[in-house]
Amino acid sequence: VEALKPIVPHSLITASAERHPPIRRAMNANFGRSLYVRLHECLQNQISSMVRAFDSAAEDGRVVELDSAMVELTFGVIFQMTISQSSAKYMNFLEHPLAQLVAQIMRESIELMSKPHLQLLGRFGAPKLYDAIRQVKRIALQVVKERRTENEADRLARNGEDLLDVLLKVPYETDDFIVSELIELFLAGTDTTAHTLAFCIFELTQNDSVRSRLLSEIHALKTTAVPMYTTAAPKAAGRVVNTQNIPSCSPTDSFTSNSFNYPSFDGVQTELEYGGMVWKETLRMRPVSATGTYRTLTEDAVLPATQVFLEKGTDVLLPPFAMHFDEEVWPNPYVFDPDRFSREKVRERGAFALQTFSSGSRNCVGQFFATHEGLTVLAVLLDRYEFTPVCDPSTVTQHHTITSRPISKLPDGSHYNGLPVRISKRNNS
Repeated sequence: VEALKPIVPHSLITASAERHPPIRRAMNANFGRSLYVRLHECLQNQISSMVRAFDSAAEDGRVVELDSAMVELTFGVIFQMTISQSSAKYMNFLEHPLAQLVAQIMRESIELMSKPHLQLLGRFGAPKLYDAIRQVKRIALQVVKERRTENEADRLARNGEDLLDVLLKVPYETDDFIVSELIELFLAGTDTTAHTLAFCIFELTQNDSVRSRLLSEIHALKTTAVPMYTTAAPKAAGRVVNTQNIPSCSPTDSFTSNSFNYPSFDGVQTELEYGGMVWKETLRMRPVSATGTYRTLTEDAVLPATQVFLEKGTDVLLPPFAMHFDEEVWPNPYVFDPDRFSREKVRERGAFALQTFSSGSRNCVGQFFATHEGLTVLAVLLDRYEFTPVCDPSTVTQHHTITSRPISKLPDGSHYNGLPVRISKRNNS
């Protein structure tokens, strides 16, 4: 948390023990169905653009880096969900100056995390990072000012509330809080979900029975044919891999479909039970918030299993890799087994064994958003495409910076920063 204070000094995640409860209660009170349905609509827009790009990649036989494609998708969703009106005039959200600066903050933060000695120098150790933060704050303050003074016509044009409206309803909080929270939402709402999606699709390529069972559930899902987004050219949908030493493939047949199958909000919530189990098993085996859950004891405590005494004020870390691979809690922990998350086994195991979204009063405020986003994207993409890794599957592992993302090796043995896949269209789509 201390490392985040220079970036988001007034946000929920860095709030003191006194400030946190009222802020969290106010935000929870406004996270209702209408906001979640708005999320589902934003997802449809961003997935439409991804489907066009993936169709193009499949038609041309191109190899796509899946992780960066998912980052682009999730960034677009959180950006549209957060400042919808400010971004409306941009055909491609990546052209918005705020989006470009937040992406720079992500890059510079990762660079700073890899060089701890520079953290001791403050702004002098990371001048580009601090300059980007300064510019983001300036633009975000302008966005907040415009929202506070918008007229009724502009409000109606936004077609519902977004996350900025929620932040503006938090009582007694300043513009500094709103700006910090906007930046936090951009950072926390992008990489975590994107990396989990990439890892989940990879795990499904390696587990035929799990994939078949999930596909049966997805194919039974009621969907609507949604026209593709056609007001702009398809985005890159991830980096294109250097295919010099990757076996060649023949382009698939040309596609003429101009729509894709999109499930309803309620369908995702009620009809993807096994999908939710697959999602949680991915989060267990590939925890992207891999640093862990930090807490400071507010009273003396004794660990029941070891009788170790911990004094009030002690900082405690719950490392997910240790907890998620404990054989006493998770038999055969290195096997991808979504049935671990059947209702019966979850009841037997207890609520705190899975630490993906932290736990307690400071657990992740956006976990519903992330889960719904992940399941919706999986339902659309798996219904339409087959994914085949072009790297050696045994080399896919996690690289940890602020979050854990996939890295792999290409067929020539060279290291690759991401997860390269070949995409083909399913016969049923």
